[in-house]
Amino acid sequence: MPRKNKVKRYSKIYRGYGKNRGWLFHVLVCLALFVVIALVVYLIATGVNSYLNRERCVEIEIPQTSSESLEEDSSSKNNAASDVAQQKENLVASEIPADKLNNSKYLTEFIQKAKSDNKNAVIVPLKNENGSLLYSSKIAEAKNWGTISKSAADAKKIASEIEAAGLIPIARVTTFYDQLAPHIKRNNSYGSVSKNSKTYLFKNSVTGKAEKWLNPYQSVARKYICDIVGEIAGMGYKHVLLDNVSFPDTEFNNQVQTNADGKSKSDILKQFFKELDATGVSYIVSYNWKILSEEKLANTLYGGKVFEYGVKKQSPLIDDENKPFNAENKEIIKKSIETIRNVDSSVLIFPSIINSGNSNSILDEFKAYGIHSMLTLNK
Repeated sequence: MPRKNKVKRYSKIYRGYGKNRGWLFHVLVCLALFVVIALVVYLIATGVNSYLNRERCVEIEIPQTSSESLEEDSSSKNNAASDVAQQKENLVASEIPADKLNNSKYLTEFIQKAKSDNKNAVIVPLKNENGSLLYSSKIAEAKNWGTISKSAADAKKIASEIEAAGLIPIARVTTFYDQLAPHIKRNNSYGSVSKNSKTYLFKNSVTGKAEKWLNPYQSVARKYICDIVGEIAGMGYKHVLLDNVSFPDTEFNNQVQTNADGKSKSDILKQFFKELDATGVSYIVSYNWKILSEEKLANTLYGGKVFEYGVKKQSPLIDDENKPFNAENKEIIKKSIETIRNVDSSVLIFPSIINSGNSNSILDEFKAYGIHSMLTLNK
């Protein structure tokens, strides 16, 4: 019996110890689980935070990248605008003297000098202000009217030599101002009949001589010019520079009879340009740049603003008479370019200048507007 009581006492003690140990074990397990869970939560939170910070850095970098992109886009737009202003084609050329067209040695030296002077084109005069064709034309009217020069040059050979040197051949043609072709009997003259039946229109204020003019209203006169342009292009000339596509600079031209169909000067010149377009020839129309600011002169010569008549290649002619190139000239150039481009931004501008000491200064001024062309002409 005593032994049984002893066992019971031991059992109670054991069971009591066991109970305490179970409770502590659960507490320890719970604490361990809590620590593990806390650690996991901490690690997850840290990772998320790190991820968020990474994303936040990206977000901080995005505006910077975006800003750089905007700057690049802005720069690209500026470059694009500059490219629009920059002409697709540039011509820097000098004109061969008309009396040297048959001098082969001079021609070769002139072409080589043009190349060494960084010119990319050479201008060849093939119809002068007198009305003479300086090449051997096969046009019937030219033969019948006696407008082919006795010292006609081989225009095709000259064009080939220019092109062989890596330069662009350009022909220069004086159009309606002509002292040989116009005549009442040919129904091509703009003017009046004098006592001796010749078509004198007005007296040149410089020479004092009576002068003639082909009548743009007459289809035979326009066809004559178009035929010349087409023939010259067929000889290898890439462009034809046209002078005096206009009416005479005199009030008298408003008093003479022109045409009964009632078309205005602007209408007839627009028609002429369409006829030129039909030839498929690349032509450049030269006009006095003063008309851009002098409305009266523009109306007298062209019946209005010739630069608005749809011509895609234009050449404002600058005759500075070797006067100093100053701020006033620069302002005129600026207004000229703005005026032309406001009408049609696709127009190509090839400024021409009568040979002078200011050519480089004028060319530099045009370069500021994306125009690197300059056609230097002889007087």
